[in-house]
Amino acid sequence: MSATDLVRRVLAAFESADVEPLLSVLDDNVVWKSAFQHDTGLRIRGEYHGRAGALEIISEIAMIAHFSRFHPKEILSDGVVVWCLVEAEAAPTHNLADKRTFDAALRCRVRNGRILEIQNFFDTASLRAHLVPAAAKAATRETSPDCDLAQTPELVQPPKLAQAAA
Repeated sequence: MSATDLVRRVLAAFESADVEPLLSVLDDNVVWKSAFQHDTGLRIRGEYHGRAGALEIISEIAMIAHFSRFHPKEILSDGVVVWCLVEAEAAPTHNLADKRTFDAALRCRVRNGRILEIQNFFDTASLRAHLVPAAAKAATRETSPDCDLAQTPELVQPPKLAQAAA
């Protein structure tokens, strides 16, 4: 499978909230670089290393945002590096009706059928303004002593991610 086809397959699955195809092609030493590099009120920032790091960023994303669209508009590749312009639609997890559409770019470095590096780019200020209330709500639920996480497992790990991580 070409690097472009591999990334197309991962994006198609991600659009339907299925992370298993992504997890199945991540290199053990993958590096995931977030567009957020500083503390923005979101827990997502900086670089994530290895499969555990990838699971961490995927879980963090799932706690604050629900993507209903993540569709590639354009994909370019030199056979190793794949660039994607993606039309995304996301809503904060606390208000799924508040969907926003935005463009994002994704850069993946692929070798031998494995993703070695992922880097995402998007309008961080707009996305932060949209999602910070969701991040605060998720953090409060996660750390509040009177919150029973057993009653809200989707805040900790979405069902499909739980299956893939097992």
